[in-house]
Amino acid sequence: MGKKQHQKDKLYLTSKEWREDRGGFKKSYFITYFQRNCQNIFDYPLNAVHYHSIHIRTLVATRMVIFLICCISLLTRNAVAFIDKFGIDPISGEPAKSIDLVKLNMEKNKQGRYHCPITRKEFSDSVNVVAIKTSGNVYALDAIQELNYSLNNYKDLLSDTPFTKKDVITLQNTTDVERLNCAKYHHVIHNLKVDDEEDTDVNTLRTVNPETIGALNELEKTYKAPKITFAKKEDKKLTARNKAHFSTGQMAYGFTCTSFEPKTFQIQGILDEDQIRYPRIKKKGYVQLATNLGNLNLQLHCDSTPKTCENFLRLCSANYYNETVFFRLAPGHIVQGGDPTGTGNGGQSIFGKPFKDEICANLRHDKRGVVSMANHCKDQNTSQFFITFNPCPAFDDRFTVFGKVVGGMDVLNKIEDVPIDEDYHPLITIKILQCNVYVNPFEELDAEMEKANNQLMDEKPTKDKEEARKLKQSNVVGKYLKRKSNSAQTTK
Repeated sequence: MGKKQHQKDKLYLTSKEWREDRGGFKKSYFITYFQRNCQNIFDYPLNAVHYHSIHIRTLVATRMVIFLICCISLLTRNAVAFIDKFGIDPISGEPAKSIDLVKLNMEKNKQGRYHCPITRKEFSDSVNVVAIKTSGNVYALDAIQELNYSLNNYKDLLSDTPFTKKDVITLQNTTDVERLNCAKYHHVIHNLKVDDEEDTDVNTLRTVNPETIGALNELEKTYKAPKITFAKKEDKKLTARNKAHFSTGQMAYGFTCTSFEPKTFQIQGILDEDQIRYPRIKKKGYVQLATNLGNLNLQLHCDSTPKTCENFLRLCSANYYNETVFFRLAPGHIVQGGDPTGTGNGGQSIFGKPFKDEICANLRHDKRGVVSMANHCKDQNTSQFFITFNPCPAFDDRFTVFGKVVGGMDVLNKIEDVPIDEDYHPLITIKILQCNVYVNPFEELDAEMEKANNQLMDEKPTKDKEEARKLKQSNVVGKYLKRKSNSAQTTK
């Protein structure tokens, strides 16, 4: 056992512990806002003259030369318009002309990222990148140093265009971070902007007669903008139906955090309608789709996928699917419909926005006649659905299975036999004429809950509740002890 064996057992935090293990200042992570949000400038095809948010494409160089990727014509137009309007370099503020713009030729690899055509090295934030002014080709600095500087060969590596050292422009220098800080650019500091052509076309009139000018001047003098008022979102009221067994936690928030308003009493939580209604659904739903080829009877799993089934049932009740077509048919695979536009890009849910998937482990695309929701990505369900012709295990855990065909398999066979074109569009129209809802568990549940809620509102306080209320208001000692009846006292 050596000396100072308990040297690190301190009763306080050292500066190193606070810096490395706690929330102290870390020099290695102290970077500018631009670096933190745009680590690799070659990932964002936007230039410094026309940038949005933090996606900034900066190709800044010295000697009053602005370099742009001219594969995007909009960016070139903005740079030329800026220089023609102000006559200065937007980066440094020095005088410049549009002829100073140089077109860059940058290559991409198979992954679609910019890279050096010689070394095949991607232009990441740790690679020094240069461009040749005479040819416009962009390389990694390592390639220029090894194949040009060291061999005294001042010709472009791809086009053999001669150049000098002054023609080598640095696009990215890993040691110079300040040049990438757009907040210090001249056009940003002085708020110099170039109006887009689309905006100017909208805001201006090409030809105006004198009568119109007079009317506009009179309107400008007398016009008063209307006051815009936004409707406040109504707060949910606590009722016997939606009260939760937990609180909102506002009392704890106000006690532990000074940013919240202090609360000295508990506020009972309020349940959403989905949390109240959906757990009580125990029945299946039944719908009939009357098509021009026959009727399809569907059984809906309302007890397993309540939100999806309610959306489908309410759309059927509202005649949303009437006169819609099955626009995609893949024999041996699926038939898809539910889009009023018939293109596969339309459709809307009853909730006004796409709703989440309801994936159930016991509901799979494992047989013929499975009814499932169709969407273009996760949690984007609207009104489109499809019916399987064969097991489709690839769709499991991707699409919500909410029903199955229980009647009309011969009609499903007719639909599968319809000829199609190269894009899997039926050559014969398959149309849903009408939707008949036979069993809707949600309407039955709503009627039962409304009836129960009315009974709670009309219920009068019983005798026991009235006595309990009086006892709670009294100050008699032993008020919570059970009292003997008068008949028991007289028998003694």
